[in-house]
Amino acid sequence: MRGASRPILMARAPATRRIAAALGLAFVFVFALAAGLQRFLAYSPVLAEKGESLLARSKFRGVIERFLFLPQAAGDRREQGLDRERILPPPPALTAPSAVLLDVESGKLLFARKAFERRPPGGLTKIVTALVVFDWAHAGSGGAGTPGPAGDGPAVLGLRASGANREGPGDLEKAGSGPQPTRPSRLAEAVRIGRAAAGAPGYSLRLEEGEELSAGDLLAYMYFLPGSDAAVALAEHVAGSTAGFVARMNLSAVAHGAEQSAFKNPSGADEPGHVSTAYDLALLTRAALEIPEFSRLASARRAALLWRDRHREVRNVNSFLWRYPGALGVKSAYSPAGGYSIAALAARGGVRLLAVVLGAPTARERWLDVASLLDYGFAHFRELKRSPLLEKERYRVSAGDTLSSLARRFDVPISALRLFNDLSDPDQLKAGSELWIPR
Repeated sequence: MRGASRPILMARAPATRRIAAALGLAFVFVFALAAGLQRFLAYSPVLAEKGESLLARSKFRGVIERFLFLPQAAGDRREQGLDRERILPPPPALTAPSAVLLDVESGKLLFARKAFERRPPGGLTKIVTALVVFDWAHAGSGGAGTPGPAGDGPAVLGLRASGANREGPGDLEKAGSGPQPTRPSRLAEAVRIGRAAAGAPGYSLRLEEGEELSAGDLLAYMYFLPGSDAAVALAEHVAGSTAGFVARMNLSAVAHGAEQSAFKNPSGADEPGHVSTAYDLALLTRAALEIPEFSRLASARRAALLWRDRHREVRNVNSFLWRYPGALGVKSAYSPAGGYSIAALAARGGVRLLAVVLGAPTARERWLDVASLLDYGFAHFRELKRSPLLEKERYRVSAGDTLSSLARRFDVPISALRLFNDLSDPDQLKAGSELWIPR
């Protein structure tokens, strides 16, 4: 009887109640449809652009914008990170505690997560070591255009890379097997292995005290493989001592705006006070990529290097070069204190992005972090250029404030303050104006 009485009760319900119920259901349906449409448009830029064009001509624009949650005030869009053409979806969830994503061409930060937190950089230190070695090589040879002897110098850095260019990684040819473009002749210098290099801890090339390798081959060994011996040998050859070389590394870091880094050794071995940040390492990697020989080295999967009067094929330990479409290098690293880290360069559709991930708990999670971050950057590059996802807070300028004092107070580099606020004249800080402070 109860089941039979329900239609009777519905029939006796007032017409207004039935209408209200129908309107409520219709509202819920439209609300759900709008939410789904909003989510779909966020991942479809082409349809989003067409939808915006139709919306601009519609007499119901205000109603549609309200249902699609498109705030009309430009200020609302800036605060919520929204874009009239496309709504930016949330970034990928990363396991690494610190990460940045950088547009290589403009130097603009697109994403930052604890970008200024000091952490052990591990083997990413070798990017800075290579930068200093190339600066030394170019300074002593009159620049990158000085020809070097064929066959008796670095078997990798002065030679054309098969496929190692802006489109993807490749292999570096053996000495004498291909065209011989110009190269810094200092990289052909013989480096005598000293006692400190031969006895360096960790993974070893099994270098023996007194034997000789070219500076270029040692640089490739250092970059392709873990360990400290090749880095120590280069440091002693370039600067006379490891301490002198480390001083050059720190001067180079400051010169490139990496003001929160402090390097204690050339290999990245864990040591108290040996620290850098994701932001600093992105700046230093971008500077190194301006050197053609470094770009060839960083993008090579393998190389034939001289080893005791014969060629030895050495494979780059950076598996990112094989695994990510459009990968161009740069370096992967691990240390007990620093965890699993990577600086990764990739190109897609004419865009080059550099991701730096520090401190992932495992090698697999490092790979997932950097791949998802690069995918997100390429998929939403235009939106991130307009509204980058940066950890920051507003600050009202007080009388007497300077960039230097603010950098010290908030423990961030001056270069980041300039970048976050597009400051062309950093001396003109007006009391009462607002700045973004990186966090």
